[in-house]
Amino acid sequence: MSLFYEFHARRLPIHSLKFGVITLLPKIADVARIQQYRPICLLNVSFKIFTKVLNNRILKVADKLIGPSQITFILGCYIMEGVVILHKTIHELHRKKQDGVILKLDFEKAYDKLKWPFIQQVLRMKGFSPVWREWI
Repeated sequence: MSLFYEFHARRLPIHSLKFGVITLLPKIADVARIQQYRPICLLNVSFKIFTKVLNNRILKVADKLIGPSQITFILGCYIMEGVVILHKTIHELHRKKQDGVILKLDFEKAYDKLKWPFIQQVLRMKGFSPVWREWI
């Protein structure tokens, strides 16, 4: 609990907690190529605890922050639900002989990179306190 107290009091050097150790575990006994290793990242346990606590706290207000079309971010929903909705939409357009335009986004790239100034602006506009934004 003292770690959380220091965290809330802004006396905990967060940068010292944000580290991980990448280790390569062999998939087979006689390893000859890099592809025969499985990378694993071991994160600092206290950092994982902080992120879990912050995640649990934000879940309480997530339904007020996330739009109904952003199903991937809702607990119990999965990214493949978007594919099912797309399939139903195409089927309906075809069945009713209607024209339509479909925009396909590369989901893999959508989650790869974050623009931190944008994230901070969104959090500010959603009413998050400066302290919360600093934690993020």
